[in-house]
Amino acid sequence: MQREEHANEVTESSVDDVVRLMSSDDTAERVALIEMYPPTGTTESALLAARMTMPEMRPQALDLLAMSYNRTGRHDLAARLGEATYRLARSMYERRQGDLETLQMIAGRGALSWCDGLKHLGKNREVLRLIEEPIEWLEQLGDTANLDLLRLKRVETELDLELYDAADAHLAAISESELPPMVRVVFRAHKLALEQRKGGGTELREEHPEYSLGDVTRLFFSGEKRERRGPPLTAAQGQTLLDVTNALTRFLGGAQGAVNAFTVRQRILDASYLFADPRKGRDPAEIEKVIPTLRFGRDWMLENGYPDFANDARWGLYLAYDRTGRQSLAARELQALRASIEHARSNLADPMDRSRLSARYPYLYPSLASLCFQIGDVRGLFETIEASKGRVLADLQTHLRGVPAHEADFSAMVWALPSFIAKLRCAYVTYLVDDDVTFAVVLDRHGNLRMHRIPLGVDALSALARARDPRTWGKRDPDTLTKAPDVPRALTPLVECLNDVADDPEVQHVCYSPSGPLLGIPLHCAHLGARPLAARFSVSRVHGAASLFHLFAREPVRPGAFLTVEVPAKQDLGNPKKLAALAGPGNWLAENLSSGARIHGPEADAETLARLQLDNRILVFAAHGTFPAALESKEAVNPYSSSGLLLAQDGRLPDLDTELRGSSNLLSPEKLVDLELDLSNSHVILGGCVTGLASPSAGGDALGLEFAMIQSGAASLLASHWDLAARDMAAIVVDFLDRWLNQRKTRAEAWHEAISKLGASSDWASSTAYHWAALSLTGDWR
Repeated sequence: MQREEHANEVTESSVDDVVRLMSSDDTAERVALIEMYPPTGTTESALLAARMTMPEMRPQALDLLAMSYNRTGRHDLAARLGEATYRLARSMYERRQGDLETLQMIAGRGALSWCDGLKHLGKNREVLRLIEEPIEWLEQLGDTANLDLLRLKRVETELDLELYDAADAHLAAISESELPPMVRVVFRAHKLALEQRKGGGTELREEHPEYSLGDVTRLFFSGEKRERRGPPLTAAQGQTLLDVTNALTRFLGGAQGAVNAFTVRQRILDASYLFADPRKGRDPAEIEKVIPTLRFGRDWMLENGYPDFANDARWGLYLAYDRTGRQSLAARELQALRASIEHARSNLADPMDRSRLSARYPYLYPSLASLCFQIGDVRGLFETIEASKGRVLADLQTHLRGVPAHEADFSAMVWALPSFIAKLRCAYVTYLVDDDVTFAVVLDRHGNLRMHRIPLGVDALSALARARDPRTWGKRDPDTLTKAPDVPRALTPLVECLNDVADDPEVQHVCYSPSGPLLGIPLHCAHLGARPLAARFSVSRVHGAASLFHLFAREPVRPGAFLTVEVPAKQDLGNPKKLAALAGPGNWLAENLSSGARIHGPEADAETLARLQLDNRILVFAAHGTFPAALESKEAVNPYSSSGLLLAQDGRLPDLDTELRGSSNLLSPEKLVDLELDLSNSHVILGGCVTGLASPSAGGDALGLEFAMIQSGAASLLASHWDLAARDMAAIVVDFLDRWLNQRKTRAEAWHEAISKLGASSDWASSTAYHWAALSLTGDWR
C-alpha cells in the first residue's frame, strides 16, 4: 500500500520535478523515480537506462515509459513523461551533455509522446498551443524525421478542431516529395481528410475511399506479401471451409440478407477465397470486385467488437492492394493488422496463447520487411526486423515474469543503439531470413543505416547450415556423390553489406543478430572479398537489439572466480589424452584464479550444479554436447528438450551409446529453465560439440542451449558449431582465457587473437577452418 501511495505522489508530481530527479547524478535517485511509476512492459528497460552512466540515457528512460503508457491507455502519464523527456533532452542538448544526435532524436520523440497523450485526453487546443515550441526548435536544428511527424501531428489536431484553413496552410508548407515513404502516406491521408471534410472530390478520394484519420497516425511500418502467398489452404480445403461456413450461416444467421457476425464472416471468406485462385486472384478487375466487400467486413467487425475477423479482412485487403500496385494502402492494412495482433498479445500472459495468435499470420514480419525495402524505408525495415525478434523476447519475459509484455517495447530500443555503437568503434548488422531472400540492415559507427536484400533464403541457408563442418566443404558425399558447397564463398552475399564498414579503419568489431538458419552458421568464416570476415574484424553474435541494449546497460566485468563442470563419457575412460584435454581449462583456471571450484566425473550432475553459485563466474562445461539437427535422423526432434550437454546422473557417467539425446541427464534448454539457474554476469564456455547451434521454432525463438543461457543471465558465451576434438577445444579455450584474464584484452580481442593464431598461420585457408572457425562468441564482447 505504501508503494502505491508513493507511486500516486510521484506520478502526480510536476514535470519540473521529474526533470530535476532524472537530472540527478545519484543513480539511486533516478532508479527510485522510475520504480515509483506503475509497472509496464518497458519498466525493466527504463531502469537499465536510468542506471547507465551515459547522460543521454536519462531522457531515454523517460521516453521508454512515455511510449508504453500511450500504448496502454495511461495517456495522462504519457503526456507528463513525454513533456519531461522533451524538456530534459533539449536542456541536455543545449548544455552539450551527452551524444547530441541521440538527445535531439529523443527530444523529438518525447514531444510526440507529449502531444499524443494530450490528444487522447481531448486537449487538442493545448496541443496546438504547445507543439509550436518543439517544431521551431527542431526546425532550427535542421531535423527531418521527428520534425515531419510533429508537423503532421499539428495538422491532424487542426483537422480535429475543424481549423481547415490552418491545416491547409501547414500542409502546403510541407514538401511531399522530400518526406520518407511512410511519412508520405500519413501526409496523403491528412490531405485527403482535409478535402473530404471541406466537401471536395478528387482522385485521392477514389484512391483512399475508406480513409479513417485515426488509422494512419501509426503508419511507421510497412509490408508486402509476395503474390504466390495466399491463404494457407488447398482448393479442396478452402471449398470445404466455405461449405461449412455457409451451412453455419444459414443455421445461425436468421433471415436471408441478415447482417450479423456469421453473415459478414461469410462475405469476408468468400471474398478472400479469390486470392487462392491462380488466375482470378491476380486479375485486377476481379480483385476490384471484392475490395468493397472486404472493406465493409473489416469496418463492421471492428465496430461490433470482432477484431480477429477484422484482421482476416485486413489480410485480404492487403493482398488486394498489393496485387493491384497500391502499396501505400497495402502497407496501411498490414500495419493495422500488426498493431492489432501486438495489442491482443499484450493482454495475454499464457505464452502458448500468444504463440497461437502469432501463428495465424506467419508471414507478417517478412511481408513488412519486404515492403519496407521496396519503398525505401530503411528505418521501418530496421524496426520491423527487430520487432520480429522483440516478439520472442516479449514472450520469454511474459513466461518468466507472468506479466504480459509488449513486443513494441523491445523494438523501440533500436533507437538507443547509435550512441552505443559510435563509442565502441563497431558496427551492428541484423538479419531477417525469408523464403527466398534475406533482409539486412547495417548500423555503422556514425549512426547511418543501410539496408540490403540478399538473394539467399531459407532453403539455401539451411543447406549451408547442414554443410557447416569444414571437413565437408567442396567434397563429394560417397553415398550420394553430391558435392558439398564451399560454405565461406557461398555466404559472401551475407557479408557484402559490410563493404562500407570494412573501409572504415576505426571499426574493429562487427556484432550481428542472426535469424532462421543463420543461427547455426559461424558467419565469421564467410568471405568478404577474398578472405574470411574474421581476417578483418573480431565478430560476435547477439539475439537482437533489445539484448544489445540490456548488454550495454551492464558494465563489462572479468569474473575473479570459476566453476568447471568436467564430465567424460563412459567410453572416454580408456583414453588418458582425452581426459587430460577435458581437464585442461580447469587446470589453467585453478592455476591462474585464486577462487573457484571443480565438479567432475560421477558427481557432476544437474542437482549438484543447481546447488552451486553460478553467477559472476567463469563457467566452463567440459562435456559431450548434442544437437538433433546434427544427427542423421529424419524424425522430428525438439532442440528445447533434446539438445545440450550430457551430465552425470545417479553416480554414473553418461553412456554415448544410449544417452546421446533425450536422456534425463541432458542439460537441455528445458532443464536449464526448470532448474532456474542464475548465470548473471558469468562468462560461459560450452566445451562440448555443437553447443553453439540453435534451431528457429514456429514462434521465431532460437531453440538451443546457448540462447537459453543468455536468457538465464549469462553475459557472454563461447560455443562450437561442429564436433571439435577435445584437445583442439582446450587449446583455443586456454589461449582465449589467457588473453582475456591475464593480458587484459577485451573478450572480442581475446577471441580474435586466439583464432587468428590458427588462421593467419595458414593465410586463413578453408582447410584450417575446422580449428579457427569452430567457436563463436555470443553476447558481451567488451
